[in-house]
Amino acid sequence: GDSTAKSRRVLAVFIEANKQ
Repeated sequence: GDSTAKSRRVLAVFIEANKQ
């Protein structure tokens, strides 16, 4: 499935939010 890609995308968004 696409669960891994989804998790990575969520993680990326989380990291971006943490940078600001």
